Amino acid sequence: MTASDLVHDVGLDIAAAEAAYHRARQREVWRRRLLPAVGIGAALIIWAALVYGLKVPPFIAPSPLLVVQTLYAKFDVLMINLSGRGDKDVQTVEKCLRG
Repeated sequence: MTASDLVHDVGLDIAAAEAAYHRARQREVWRRRLLPAVGIGAALIIWAALVYGLKVPPFIAPSPLLVVQTLYAKFDVLMINLSGRGDKDVQTVEKCLRG
């Protein structure tokens, strides 16, 4: 084995190590993005399955679909209350919401 062969082999090892590092880093980035989404989705599915499967009345535990529908239907009231202004400037908040 000559010196140039040794340098060539070391260069390949460094390139392979860098490629492996970048692949591992990319997997970690995707894992950090996907795991929370998968966890939230699984929690919603379990919630819905329990509510529908056990026939729980909506006043005890509403289904995820009912929660989303109510949030959509009452969005203006929710925004007024979250604005911290209460009923004082309902028209101003309504005008801001409508654009």
